Amino acid sequence: MERPVAEDQWMYFVALTVAAAALLLARNLLRSRAGRALLAVRDNESAAEVMGVRLTRARKGPV
Repeated sequence: MERPVAEDQWMYFVALTVAAAALLLARNLLRSRAGRALLAVRDNESAAEVMGVRLTRARKGPV
């Protein structure tokens, strides 16, 4: 019986699926409240604090 997909093609599809899932996860993180706080702290800590971002929480969140 012949396989519909070769072994190397199978690994390509698995890697493609994992990469797509990682990109979706990263995009959703950046669009979330925590992601926006991380970006605000990265860009300007003083402005982020004035806007209500807790700096200690935002810095320790990703760790």
